[in-house]
Amino acid sequence: MKQKWEIISKRARLELARLNSELEKCKSLIAYHGKELQRKEEIASFQVKFAVGGQHIADYFLPQSLQGLEGGKVQLAAYEKYKTDLEAKIDALAHPTAAQLAERAKWQSVLEKVANERLEKDRRADRVLQELRRLLGERAELSAKMAEVATSADFTFSDDCLDELRFKTLSSVLPAELAATSEVRAADLFAEEREK
Repeated sequence: MKQKWEIISKRARLELARLNSELEKCKSLIAYHGKELQRKEEIASFQVKFAVGGQHIADYFLPQSLQGLEGGKVQLAAYEKYKTDLEAKIDALAHPTAAQLAERAKWQSVLEKVANERLEKDRRADRVLQELRRLLGERAELSAKMAEVATSADFTFSDDCLDELRFKTLSSVLPAELAATSEVRAADLFAEEREK
């Protein structure tokens, strides 16, 4: 069963979705703190203007405003760095290197080969089970004939002396069409990896 594989794995796509969500939150925080920084700069500017104009209360609060302004710059820089780091991680996941693609292709090929080998074993097991079902059916027919002959000969038997119960139980628990189910499950396995 030849499979068409995605360039990146489902796990990588899920991680990309998580990182992109985190990036959007980070961008929102940058926008918010950028506006806050601008507001703090305007307040500090007004305080300087009023302090120079002789309003000493503005001079009193200016150091606190400048400290808040510096803290805001540091905070904004931290968010910007985190955003850059996230973008680098996203880029690395979304655009694997040639070596990473070759490694993924190698493991995909190995998985496909092993899955096909297992599927062939399932098909073989299915053939064996079909043969076993056929033999059990023939055995059941022979048991029915034995019971018929025994009744004609006026034999009486204790419960299950013809040893039918073991084989009826075996016949009832045998799975049907293993290979067909295995093919569906193998296709599902590969489809799940391709899901976006």
